Amino acid sequence: MQQGGTAGLSPVLVRGQVFLFYQDLLGGYLAFVNQIPAVFYVKEEIIVKETSLTEARCLAESGGAVPIVRQLLADMVTPLGLMSLIRKDHDRYFLLESLEGIDARGRYSFIGYDPLLRLSAKDFAVTVETRKGTQKSGKGPLDLIRNYLKEYQNPKVPGLPPFTGGFVGYFSYDFIQYCEPSLRFDPKKATDFPDFDLMFFDKVIVFDAFKQTLFLIANAKADAIDETYKKAIRDLDVMETLVKTPVQAPQEEPAHLGPIASNQTRETYNENIARIKHFIREGDIFQAVYSQCFSASYDKDLFSFYRVLRRTNPSQYMMLMKLGDTEIAGSSPETLIRLEGRTITSMPIAGTWRRGRTEEEEKRLEEDLTQDAKELAEHNMLVDLARNDVGKVSEFGSVKVHDLHHVKRFSHVMHLTSRVTGQLKKGLDAIDTLCAALPAGTLSGAPKIRACEILDGLEPQRRGPYGGGIGYLDLSGNMDICITIRTAVKRGDTVYFQSGGGIVADSVTENEFQETLNKSGAVKDALMKTAEAE
Repeated sequence: MQQGGTAGLSPVLVRGQVFLFYQDLLGGYLAFVNQIPAVFYVKEEIIVKETSLTEARCLAESGGAVPIVRQLLADMVTPLGLMSLIRKDHDRYFLLESLEGIDARGRYSFIGYDPLLRLSAKDFAVTVETRKGTQKSGKGPLDLIRNYLKEYQNPKVPGLPPFTGGFVGYFSYDFIQYCEPSLRFDPKKATDFPDFDLMFFDKVIVFDAFKQTLFLIANAKADAIDETYKKAIRDLDVMETLVKTPVQAPQEEPAHLGPIASNQTRETYNENIARIKHFIREGDIFQAVYSQCFSASYDKDLFSFYRVLRRTNPSQYMMLMKLGDTEIAGSSPETLIRLEGRTITSMPIAGTWRRGRTEEEEKRLEEDLTQDAKELAEHNMLVDLARNDVGKVSEFGSVKVHDLHHVKRFSHVMHLTSRVTGQLKKGLDAIDTLCAALPAGTLSGAPKIRACEILDGLEPQRRGPYGGGIGYLDLSGNMDICITIRTAVKRGDTVYFQSGGGIVADSVTENEFQETLNKSGAVKDALMKTAEAE
């Protein structure tokens, strides 16, 4: 029997253009052939593939939930066009995409709206919001996340995108308290942001930029598959109607952006750098990542901001999401932690230089960066910390470092990057992996726990989403979480963005302050562009 994402296909009838589709039984390979003698027509949609009830029944034998898939040709639909429709009628949605080329990651864009539930926690009090209402939960927050993922666990289906449903949202920097019982932050510095805020999606839309196809996915509970399959097909019909809706270019009025202010003065910032260097000399820590938060009034949603940011600062992790009262839009270059099967990946970024104004200056600055003793020492220290974090949950001897000191360029800065991998220990899962990694050493310091304690004492308020992680935990046990940097967060009529720099023994105070301005430049510039009058 042919199953899941690799089911066999008959030639597909196409209106107005000639295609012949072949389906490879194992690889999900799709061939497009133009201008062939045999011509076939249909009236409307071009359906490449759809999961049958027979296939769903077979997959349901493993329990959990079955991804019911309808695959369409998508050469006339774009993720941003679809988001422009969704944002008009929904206040809970997400877009996750990558703008680093059509590779294993960059080929997919993920969209979800109308989540099954929203799960958040503040100071260990858990709130569950469903379509029926909101209630508090007495269950442990980490176990609650695990329970929902287990209830909807997907079978392994070859040929499907890496995300077919699950949790999408953010884990704040403060989430470390849920994983380290000895660590408690100052309650007087708390903000309104939850410690984590997640939406659970049983339906997703996935764009495959490589094959120019669209996956509509609705998860059907396995314990009553005949009935849940019918509901999933109805959900797919609704999603198909949405993606076929004509999109008009949005006519956006310029936003009103108020004066941008920091939560501390330059003098205070410099004084606290001196205090951190004192802790380093005393042997408490080797490094700490001190930050400042910027805020301003902003009277529009973040859609236009995101459109500007994805054009001016394309990165590996692009995100736009609305979680009811909170909006997030960002362009993060850094993987916090990724779990694919049993392979764990962390990609620390540490060591920052500004971009050159000319090609000649760019080459000189790259050479300076790769030979700067302070930047190399900081990077090596944080690679060691990433090795330690990955090693906590990896099989002995499996942790490896790849591409050490690789230079990566972004719109305003260049960074030193490395990649750390390991193989997850038996009996552990994505939540264990996340707890081992969050917050990243590149956003806290080394040793991590003591650095977090010192930062909590010095920074004027809790960080909230900044320095934590944004991404997904899927229904097959996988996870992809980036670090929340180069990101704007809007709550009410106020937009926030934050940046920091790693402080070591020989840090130059004025340079460190300027580094935070360089790092926040992409977000600040994008906000200002959306506020410019036409």
